[in-house]
Amino acid sequence: MDIDCLPFRKTGYFSDLICDYIEEKEALETLYNRFPKLENFEAQIKEKKESFSMANRHTLVKSLKNQYEGLGRIRCHC
Repeated sequence: MDIDCLPFRKTGYFSDLICDYIEEKEALETLYNRFPKLENFEAQIKEKKESFSMANRHTLVKSLKNQYEGLGRIRCHC
C-alpha cells in the first residue's frame, strides 16, 4: 500500500508559528535553547540538572501538588 505524507503546514490546522517551529526555522531559534530532537536530550538534561537547584525542585513539587490537589476528588460521569 502506498502511503503519502502530508506536511503539517498543508493541513491548515497549525498556525504559521507552530509550522515554523516544527520546521526549525532559523528566525525562531532565539525562542528556545535546543530543539527537542533525540540528539539534544542528553545535553538538555545535563544542563537542567546542573542549573535547577534542589530548593527550586522542592518549590516546583509543592506548587504542582497544590495546583492539582483537588483532582483526586473529581468524578467523571462519562
